[in-house]
Amino acid sequence: LILVESRIHRLARYYKTTRQLPTVWKYESATASALVS
Repeated sequence: LILVESRIHRLARYYKTTRQLPTVWKYESATASALVS
């Protein structure tokens, strides 16, 4: 889980710099678990 979350944060940083994600976007594990299940 830690590896997955670190990968998500790394990708989020990349997408923010390439302007594909809004800079205010934030990863929340509770939201992610709701989306997956």
